[in-house]
Amino acid sequence: MRRALTHLAVPACVLMAIVSFACSSGDDDDIEAARKEVEAAAQKLVLTVDGSPLELPLIGMDVYLTEDDNYPESFHIKGDGLSLGGQFPKGVRVDYGEDWKNLIGKQIPISATGGDPREPGPSTVTLPGQGSVPVAGGTIVFEKFGKSYDAKTPLRGTIQLQLQPAGGAARTLEGTIEVKGTTWG
Repeated sequence: MRRALTHLAVPACVLMAIVSFACSSGDDDDIEAARKEVEAAAQKLVLTVDGSPLELPLIGMDVYLTEDDNYPESFHIKGDGLSLGGQFPKGVRVDYGEDWKNLIGKQIPISATGGDPREPGPSTVTLPGQGSVPVAGGTIVFEKFGKSYDAKTPLRGTIQLQLQPAGGAARTLEGTIEVKGTTWG
């Protein structure tokens, strides 16, 4: 009887090892696909300025989470010559579950001041021949999010910026945004 159990135990161990490898192999493929998607994702803001595209490279989008639903999550988009901040509307949260889908199709307001709630800063964009221009407001509507890897999630959408240059007329610029979002809590 003991010999029969030993013969059963060995094939069972082999079977468990094969099943374990097969399951982890699929997970590894998913992780590798996410890594490739995140690494390939662009980070740029493209605005139409006087009829021509102006491309500004981005560094990323930080999302500052809150544990209390009574306090909105805030964001800061950083780039070369660019800083945009704001808060998500009531009921819109990425939250600790990394629910980026909650941003899709929502009008996310850009504020004149925002970003890290501990150190809010002005929203500005640098334009050719004008230098740093204050952003009075605007909106982002994300249309798509990608797979997450290494605490980064690619986001893509449209953007509208309301500019208020010192001593100049207010103007609105529109364009597209591609950025990698990261949460901080």
